[in-house]
Amino acid sequence: MDDYRTDDAWHQAAFFWVGLSGIVATGAMVGAGGDNYWAVGHIGPPFVPQRTTAVLGVLVFLVGLCDLVALGVIFAGAVVLVQRLRGASGED
Repeated sequence: MDDYRTDDAWHQAAFFWVGLSGIVATGAMVGAGGDNYWAVGHIGPPFVPQRTTAVLGVLVFLVGLCDLVALGVIFAGAVVLVQRLRGASGED
């Protein structure tokens, strides 16, 4: 039984840190500005800008997934809060 609780706590921490990293990365992108962020894709040799732009696009996609995890963590926390306010126990 202890292994389940330890494993569950590890998963909760992993979701939290993935979500937090997505929020921080999104803040950095927004802080840099869209024009500046995508201009990074054109730095380097003039004959390979598509590869760097594609990598930045994949990075944006992964950060978007991390942001979805963050929204899920926020939603789960809100659900737990509402359940506890209604008197439901926190133990399953």
